[in-house]
Formats: sequence, structure tokens, C-alpha cells
Amino acid sequence: MERKQGFTLVELLVVMAIIAILASIVLPNVVDVIRKARATRAHSEIKNIEFALTKVLADSDRNSLHELFEGKAVEAYIGGYSGNVNQFLAAQELYTRTLYAILREGRQVLQDSDQQLGIAYANYLKAAVVKKLGTSYMEIGFDPWGNLYQIFPGPWSANTWAKAEVPVIFRSYSTAELGENTLPGTRSGGGKRDWMTVEVTDAATDETSTVGYTAPEEQTVYIWSYGENTINDQALYRVDGQSGPMAYQQEPDQFYYGGGDDVNNWDNERTWERLYN
Repeated sequence: MERKQGFTLVELLVVMAIIAILASIVLPNVVDVIRKARATRAHSEIKNIEFALTKVLADSDRNSLHELFEGKAVEAYIGGYSGNVNQFLAAQELYTRTLYAILREGRQVLQDSDQQLGIAYANYLKAAVVKKLGTSYMEIGFDPWGNLYQIFPGPWSANTWAKAEVPVIFRSYSTAELGENTLPGTRSGGGKRDWMTVEVTDAATDETSTVGYTAPEEQTVYIWSYGENTINDQALYRVDGQSGPMAYQQEPDQFYYGGGDDVNNWDNERTWERLYN
């Protein structure tokens, strides 16, 4: 009877080595394609959200989304949190979840509540305005990384913008990369589009950059995704007890000034895309 011969140990090791080499070549490319696909999807969905919210404005006959909210009620809600960072995050979550609900339910949102926040939406919205809305605008879901898209209404009036208790949305840029004159949302001579800056030092290179520019005034709404690192690189927070440019910093436990991978709709330079090229 003829004896069947199997693979030798050397042959198996050679095959495994070839597979390992091929995997080391293919896998990084696959991961890169997935990252690019997620970024592309996020950017597309952000545009769709912005369009849907534009229809909300048209139906409500208002110029900005913050006009849907009862300002004093929102201010009272934010005031329940201590510290400017916590107040900012509270406002951000309130606006995000409420606008999510408006997109999904339209005017029916006045009859609904958020179980996680423990609030009734009607307490923070102007009923007479919201009643003008349709019944649904968009079946909005999570971003490609499994988080809520962050939605912040704008533009704000100069008076509201100037209040210390009202959070201000920022996008961090490096002047070394883009130059001051190319940055969106900048204007000299006062006003709500003035850019505010902080000097930050890169721990690895010891180089100092000026970052922290406001989102442009003309944006109807500020929408972004935290991306895969889940760090909010969109915003600088006013530090309690400080004034001037250095009063605006990122959250102390999230010092991250590398440009971020936050996908957003006012980054005209689309600087986040360089992370996916």
C-alpha cells in the first residue's frame, strides 16, 4: 500500500511566512480604505443633516436654529452644571439631542422627552415656532464610529456671543500650516467673528503654534463628528477665572492639538482629510 506524504515542517513554515508577508502588505491598505470610506460617509451625512436643518429653518420661518430654543430655559439648564467646560458639554448635548429629535419627529418633538437627559423637549423649545414644522425631516443615525453627530445651532447674535456663559464653538488650526489670512471666520476690528487664540506647544517638537479660531458667522449650524479618537478637537472652552486669549483652552484632560480627525462642515480647507490620505 502506497503511503501518502504530508507537508514537511519546513514547507509549512515557508507557507506561513508567505501568508504573514502578504498580510503585512494587504492589511494596512484595507484599514486605510476603511478609514477613508468612514470619513467620506461622515462628510456626506453631515451635508445631508445640514440640508435637513435648512428645511427646518424654512418651515419655521426663522434665520437661525437657536431661535427655536427658549434662551432662558437653556441658560438655566446649563447653569445647573459647575465650571465652563461642564456647561459647554451640557449645552452641546442638549442641542445635539434636541435637534436629533426635531429631525426625526418634527413638531411631534413637543410631545416627547429624552430619557437619558431627563428632560421634556417642550421645556426648551418655542412651541409657537416648532408647531410650524412638518412631521419628519431625516432618519438621522450614528456617525461611522458609533457616536452621535454633534450639532450646535448658529449663528448667534453679537450680544449672545459675547456672554461668558454661552459656549463658543471653535475649530483648531495651526497658523504655520494655513496662515492667518486663509482661516475661515476671521475678521479684524471687533465683532463676533474675531478669532481668539491660544499659544500651544507640541511636546514632541517643542514648537509653539497659535490655534483656536471661531467657526464662521455665516454657518447655519455647526455639525461635526468626533471621529475615531473621540476627542473633541472642535471646541475650546473658557477657563474659569481667566480672561483674554489664554482663557480659551481645550479640556484639561484632552490636550490634543494635532488637528484632530473631527469631520465638520465649516472646515473649508478640509484639513482632517490629510489623516485619511
